[in-house]
Amino acid sequence: MDRSRLVLEQTRVDGIAVTMTVASPADKGTLFWIHGYTLDASIWSELWRNLPDWRHIGVDLPGHGQSAPVSYTHLTL
Repeated sequence: MDRSRLVLEQTRVDGIAVTMTVASPADKGTLFWIHGYTLDASIWSELWRNLPDWRHIGVDLPGHGQSAPVSYTHLTL
């Protein structure tokens, strides 16, 4: 995957900042990638290179990669 085609986008989900890596074009469709614990969206880069005609969206879950950590101090049990 040509790194010049990668775009970092940030959004908020329930007030939590989440970063996504987006690679285009979408000639065949869109694939949505979610990483496992302690990883980030870069784990998928080799697969993205092998699927160049697809649009890829890789999410960095909160506290991983480029996404901000979540504070749980305001929660009560």
